[in-house]
Amino acid sequence: VEERAPFATSSVTIPKRVYDTVGGFDITHSYNEDTELFGKIALQYPVVIDTRIRVYYHTEDLSSLSKHPPRNYTHPFLEVIANISESNCTINYSSLQLYADSIKLESAMLNLWNGDDAMYCYHMKTLHVHKNHRKKIILLKLYHVIPVVIRSNKRFKDLVYSLRQIMR
Repeated sequence: VEERAPFATSSVTIPKRVYDTVGGFDITHSYNEDTELFGKIALQYPVVIDTRIRVYYHTEDLSSLSKHPPRNYTHPFLEVIANISESNCTINYSSLQLYADSIKLESAMLNLWNGDDAMYCYHMKTLHVHKNHRKKIILLKLYHVIPVVIRSNKRFKDLVYSLRQIMR
C-alpha cells in the first residue's frame, strides 16, 4: 500500500539559480518539504529522471520523521496543486491530478496508521478513483474497518510495519 517516489530526494542536483526563481524549502513544513520543492521546480522547469542512478542508505534512522509522520498530515504539495487551474497548466493536467491522487492516498495511509481517522476519511473522500489505485484503496479500506483496539496492539503494529517494508 505504499507509493515509491521515482527518485530519492538526496540524489537530486539542482542549479543554484533555480532556487532564486522557485524559492527554497518551506520551513513551516516538517515533513515532505523537499518533495514539495521538487514538485514546484518540475512545474516550472523541464526535469529529467534517470532511474539508473540510485542512493542507498546503509543505516536505519529510527528517529527520522519519515518513520513517524505528524498527525493531521496533509502533503504540502497538495496546496500547490490546488492553486493550479486546468486552463493555465503548462503540463498535462490529468497527469498532475493522477499524481495528486497518489499523494492523497499516501496522506490517507499515513493518517490511518497514525490513528487519525478523520483525516484519513477526508483524504479518501477527495480521492478520484483511478485504475492504478484500486487495489491500494481496497487494502486501506479493509485496514480501516479493523477495530482500533486491534490496530493499536503492538504485535499488530509490528506486523504492519513488516508488511510496509516488504511492499517497498
